[in-house]
Amino acid sequence: MNWPDRLSSEARMILQPYFPDVDLGRVRLRGKIPWYVFDKPAGYTDRYSIYIDPATIPVDPLDQFALLAHEIEHTRQYLQYGTWRFRCLYVLSYLKNRYRGLKHRQAYQNIDFEIEACRAESRVACDLLARASSLPQVIEKVERETYNV
Repeated sequence: MNWPDRLSSEARMILQPYFPDVDLGRVRLRGKIPWYVFDKPAGYTDRYSIYIDPATIPVDPLDQFALLAHEIEHTRQYLQYGTWRFRCLYVLSYLKNRYRGLKHRQAYQNIDFEIEACRAESRVACDLLARASSLPQVIEKVERETYNV
């Protein structure tokens, strides 16, 4: 898969009602989780950039929509709290969970922002499953333009 890619117009149409405050046209999908991300999750979000490890992209379109909903929820959180405030609150929530004695994985899963993202993921997956006769392609290829300077 060539990166960067964007959400297809059909995917934006399906996901927009769940994220009315997020301009899904600005979302960019990027391959390979950045080197600095600990524990290499399936997806990582930095504002409007969503990084998805190409090796973990689900085959089932329903699972693709669910993963994207999870990550787009993080985009919404960035917009709600602002970049640095969101990042600080995210890390503080994780550290609070570790201080309470939770192991790494449990501490991560109990971050308030991750709980919200999992709820968005489940909500989209359940809704789409109810009408899953045919889901459109999720990713739209972006032709790379060459600029002569």
